[in-house]
Amino acid sequence: MYGLRETLNVTIENVDLSNLENGVYRGQYRKGRFAYQVEVMVQNHTIETVTLTQVPRISIPAVHEEMVKRVKDAGSLAVDAVASATASNKAILKAVENALQKQVK
Repeated sequence: MYGLRETLNVTIENVDLSNLENGVYRGQYRKGRFAYQVEVMVQNHTIETVTLTQVPRISIPAVHEEMVKRVKDAGSLAVDAVASATASNKAILKAVENALQKQVK
């Protein structure tokens, strides 16, 4: 499966939210069939919402919803993956990281 190995091996870095202003940040992750775009709303240095604006054609919405919920509940990228969907989870987390990381200078 194109992109699976690379996506499984991607490293997720936590982002220091204390440096981010309130706002909506956009990011993406693309590797093979794992193509995600996200919008992340940050309020008071906390992740308030994560909206998936693009997902692969073949995907499992329940997995996406659970991963987004875990990120929102934790307020960070330090979350456990949803069982049996590790690559999709990592792709979503990397898209969120990319959205937030490009804003931190």
